[in-house]
Amino acid sequence: MSLLLFAMVYPLVVNAVMTVRYNVYMNDKIQHFIVGFGLSLTGVILFPLILLGFVFGIGKELYDYTSGRGVADWQDMVATFCGAVFASMIVIILHI
Repeated sequence: MSLLLFAMVYPLVVNAVMTVRYNVYMNDKIQHFIVGFGLSLTGVILFPLILLGFVFGIGKELYDYTSGRGVADWQDMVATFCGAVFASMIVIILHI
C-alpha cells in the first residue's frame, strides 16, 4: 500500500518541480518545499530515509554559504523543512 502511494505521488512531485515557473521568489520556495517533500517521502520505502529532506535543507544552505555559488537563505531552509515535515507526517501515518 505504501509503495503504491509513493508510486502515485512521486511523479506528481517531480512534474511540479519541472513545471512551476512563475514568480521567481515563490518559485524558489515552492521548489524547496517540493524537494524536501519528495526526499522525505522516500521514507515510505525505508523509514530512516525520512531524514533526507532535513539533511538536504541544511546541506544545500551550507553549500550556498561556503561555496559562494548561491545565496544562503534561512527561508529556503524553512521551506525545505516544511516539505519534509509534511512528508514525514504522511510517512509516519502510513507506518503506524
